[in-house]
Amino acid sequence: MSDKNTNDTKNNIGNIFVQILPKGLQNLHKHLHTDFCKKSRNKSHKKLWQILVVALLWAFGTHALALQNLATNTKAKDFSLEQAKEMRLVVLDPASIEIIYLLGKQDSIKAIATMQQSHIYPQEHTSKLPSVGSFSNPSVEKILSFKPTLVILSLYSLGLKERLENLGIQTAYLQADRLEDMYENIAKIATLLGEEAKGAQLIDKTKREIKSLQATQQNQKPQKSVIFLYSSNPLMAFNDNSVIADILRLLGLQNKTITTNVARPILSNEFLLKADPDILILGVQANDISTLIAQNPALKNLKAYKNNAIFTYPKAHRLLRVSPTIVDGIKDLKTTLDSATK
Repeated sequence: MSDKNTNDTKNNIGNIFVQILPKGLQNLHKHLHTDFCKKSRNKSHKKLWQILVVALLWAFGTHALALQNLATNTKAKDFSLEQAKEMRLVVLDPASIEIIYLLGKQDSIKAIATMQQSHIYPQEHTSKLPSVGSFSNPSVEKILSFKPTLVILSLYSLGLKERLENLGIQTAYLQADRLEDMYENIAKIATLLGEEAKGAQLIDKTKREIKSLQATQQNQKPQKSVIFLYSSNPLMAFNDNSVIADILRLLGLQNKTITTNVARPILSNEFLLKADPDILILGVQANDISTLIAQNPALKNLKAYKNNAIFTYPKAHRLLRVSPTIVDGIKDLKTTLDSATK
């Protein structure tokens, strides 16, 4: 074989290896390879170095990247079937618990954080799972006692991340700020547990159910406006780039809350009067209409008040848990809205 053909073969092998690397390792390879090439004038050495570095990075990086990618909201890498079987999960996020059950992989859950004001689907099974403490205050000592291979954190337990990882426990956090995040999270958990096919089926089923809810609202005119309050003292609402806002739009409603990076912005009486929504919903920590009006008498000037369209929705937690069970929550909210605004 000629020197030219030999070099071409080395080039092709090197390029193939680079292309199959995870993106993060591609960047590291580029840095190492560029640095080496500056110091070496021998082209053959350069290509051999490239192949060697890629092989080493691939061998040592694949398993760690799979968990890292899950935690950083990038596409999770494949786990072997054996690794998936050996998963010992402590799950502090209720939406992730529900997704795992819907994938049929509940045996991988060794313990959960329990809810105090709501239940986790399927209640008849999750209520019997060992607990590591409450959703808002899980115990690190109890978590460690289950010897988990991975702890799935919730928004309220992110403070445990560093402590657990310092103790050698892998952690993951699945962000769920919008309704669309649900599909990506299903895919990540399915990949983690070696159930990609079931994950794809669950995503497809959930998308069809969500779309059917949207289709029933398309001809609803004129569009009614709404503000969904999180608390009444202070007046806090869900912002316009939230799961709640996505649900309101899905149901053909105009969300009148401001667009902001603050998850639950505080609203003034002046803002509410200017927005003047057709409907005012009270949920989570806002649950008493008479108290709301007593504390904010100016709200008697709202259309929603005059038309008796202020109502409480005690099941708001169902709309904040971004798993496929949210479909039932959306259906229930629609029924409540239809009854309250006749």
